[in-house]
Amino acid sequence: MLCIYTSDLHSRKTHFKRLLKLYEKHRPELIIIGGDLFEYTHDKEEQLRFLENYLKNFFTMFSVPIVILPGNCDWPVSIDTLDKLKPSNIHIINRDKFININGLKIRGYEYITPPPFSQKHWVKRDLKEDKVFVGENSYITDKNGEIIKVEADYLNKIPSIEEDLEDTFTSDSIWVTHNPPYGTNLDIIHENIHIGSKALLKKIQDLKPKLVLSGHVHESPIMSGKYIDNVGDTTCINPGQADRFHGVIFAIDNKGKLNHLEHTIYGEYKKD
Repeated sequence: MLCIYTSDLHSRKTHFKRLLKLYEKHRPELIIIGGDLFEYTHDKEEQLRFLENYLKNFFTMFSVPIVILPGNCDWPVSIDTLDKLKPSNIHIINRDKFININGLKIRGYEYITPPPFSQKHWVKRDLKEDKVFVGENSYITDKNGEIIKVEADYLNKIPSIEEDLEDTFTSDSIWVTHNPPYGTNLDIIHENIHIGSKALLKKIQDLKPKLVLSGHVHESPIMSGKYIDNVGDTTCINPGQADRFHGVIFAIDNKGKLNHLEHTIYGEYKKD
């Protein structure tokens, strides 16, 4: 199966148009978007306007399945509205919703390790024993877009990523995770710090899936010089994102084995 994967488009029409051109050029059988369709904003109406005025019609230009994972910038109300307005080819996945397309099992996990931003959509502490305290202006929102201020120890009262992953993934599926695994080529920010998930890294080591697709850390391929890494026998990819559209085209069989991989900026991947 020929697939296109990208992430972190953040309401940039130039990137959505580039995705469409890539689709028209390669005619894949599947498109996967790994989170952050929308721009970061404290105004839900900004995302809803983009959805109504652009995104809703944009997705009708594709005749293949498009699998979408929420990202930390995507308001729950925006994802819920997209789910209601979506064309029949759109499939939204998350920890509780997965999909099988032509024998290819796809599972997703939307939560990330705590960022410095006040908005805490799709955020959880990483490991069970972690203690994380958020700033006084931190908030989440419900599916109606109502703001809910959270207390400093909010993240310590909900399950961690580690606890979530106890029953989220299977070894015979490909994984789409907004946060990359920790300590790889895929999770390095400009300060040369790794911000990925240690719990996800451990789960990859335990279950050994064939392929993990991530995003979130836009600059990591620039920082590390690579958009691909291996955790044991598992291939992990974060295409990154920048002013020039970043995405990957890959061919995969229904067992998760990659037969071809090409990046829109860095070209075809060849093993060393």
